[in-house]
Amino acid sequence: MEFKRTDGTDKDFIENCRLLDQDLDRRVGREIQREKYNAYNQLDHIHEAIVVYEGGTVVGGGAIRKYSETDVELKRIFVRPEYQGQGIGTKLVSRLIDWAKELGYTRMILETGELLKESCALYQKLGFEVIPNYGPYVNMPESLCMARDIGVHMNLRQDADFIIRESIQKVLPDEAVRQALNDKRFDTGDIYVVAAGKAAWEMANTAAAVLQDRITAGVVCTKYSHVKGEIPGVTCFEGGHPVPDSNSFRGTQAALDLVSGLKKEDTVLFLLSGGGSALFEKPLIAEEELADITGQLLACGADIKEMNTIRKRLSGVKGGRFAQLCEPAHVYSIVLSDVLGDPLDMIASGPAYPDSTTCADAVRIAEKYQLKLNDEARRLLENETPKQLSNVETVITGSVRNLCEAAKNACEELGYKTVVLTDQLDCQAKEAGAFLGAIAKSHQETKKSLAFIAGGETVVRLTGHGKGGRNQELALAAADKIAGLKETAVFSVGSDGTDGPTDAAGGYCDGETKDVLARAGIRIFETLEENDAYHALERSGGLIITGATGTNVNDVAVLLIKR
Repeated sequence: MEFKRTDGTDKDFIENCRLLDQDLDRRVGREIQREKYNAYNQLDHIHEAIVVYEGGTVVGGGAIRKYSETDVELKRIFVRPEYQGQGIGTKLVSRLIDWAKELGYTRMILETGELLKESCALYQKLGFEVIPNYGPYVNMPESLCMARDIGVHMNLRQDADFIIRESIQKVLPDEAVRQALNDKRFDTGDIYVVAAGKAAWEMANTAAAVLQDRITAGVVCTKYSHVKGEIPGVTCFEGGHPVPDSNSFRGTQAALDLVSGLKKEDTVLFLLSGGGSALFEKPLIAEEELADITGQLLACGADIKEMNTIRKRLSGVKGGRFAQLCEPAHVYSIVLSDVLGDPLDMIASGPAYPDSTTCADAVRIAEKYQLKLNDEARRLLENETPKQLSNVETVITGSVRNLCEAAKNACEELGYKTVVLTDQLDCQAKEAGAFLGAIAKSHQETKKSLAFIAGGETVVRLTGHGKGGRNQELALAAADKIAGLKETAVFSVGSDGTDGPTDAAGGYCDGETKDVLARAGIRIFETLEENDAYHALERSGGLIITGATGTNVNDVAVLLIKR
């Protein structure tokens, strides 16, 4: 995809604006007299415009225009309908923000309308907030004006929010999936799509846009509230996570029905992302027993590889068994990794990849954590999984390494000298938070702004009955260590937008957080013992809420020291 910088005289930009006006007439022309806006949408004074091309075809465009010495106005954003829903609008606005920064502007403003719900959602996702109507729109109640700072003179929390937005945006799966499909030549048979995991809808939606009528049918199995609309020819199911439920099983059975009886020349396009262990499941034991074992694994502090070693043997689709059920059809698997080191047999418990673990490994893990298993579950631990598969081709499209690189670029864009400590973080969340706090103490004399990044997936050992997640617990543990430090903050966020069984993606703390909590009667040590980081961070204003992001490549934690 090409983003060409140009100006308001560009014929492709002018044509895109004409199509925008037609679209607005169609969508809101009955409710709004659009003629009164014409004077404010002239292209004569637009000197910075971007036209977006896909394979030489114009798919969208937009512009910025000077409003004052500090403010720049976002204008004429439009992605053509057949290309919407692919993240193009987000990328376009992000590039216009970058251009505005280069020109020295510190704030971006825009006018839209409440009737344009998709546009409002896009701008809010990118950090814009509603402001009083400005300039010519003051007396136009149907107008909705918004603004956001664009990277200059921001405080620590604004820096954190910017880094989070930019990092997640750069690891959305749409472009990677598109590239993987463009590089693939399919056989002459039918193509069936099965997508499983937290990013399943986004991956399937991109596949449908690329392959269009080549897809015969499809099934999406994702988490509650993660389906964002209909996909032609694809049936979407939402289920439980991190503990599977009856809806998880129903969606999986629909996928198994879809791939039953396929021919050798057919292809199963298997789009896999993190969360698939719960969302793509056909249990070999009773639902209640599986939920209990999953709960035990989550509570005991087992890491993701240990959890999945057990899960594979209790499942009819994990550990390569799904690929066996697709035979003789070919399986083309595109994988978004949420497991450190990208072991393909561990991502979502490897439904379409040979299993590297053994029955002995499973028994050892059960004994290590003293799991309470019934006789049937113990018997299944002795059932070996497939060690060879001849009908599978696999491509990895993203991982936590990409997330850390995106966070690094965002930090450097804000002027921080940045160090990626690791993309293999694998310890208790409290320990990781304390470690970042210790680094903060060691670098307080710096004269330059510093950022330290750690990506991976920590674990929480449950000792209480509170509410929270690993990223929230990491941030709260860091708050104890950085208390009183000047212009210092730690935040940690899950790239999928969810952290534990909460509506938060993670947590933020700074040098003032501990004092704020103390004044509210909240002691950090006792709160961590109760695993109740959510309510503490809610009280301090430190919850990070993003909503479902459409990707899942582990977590990233960042220490900022601003000078």
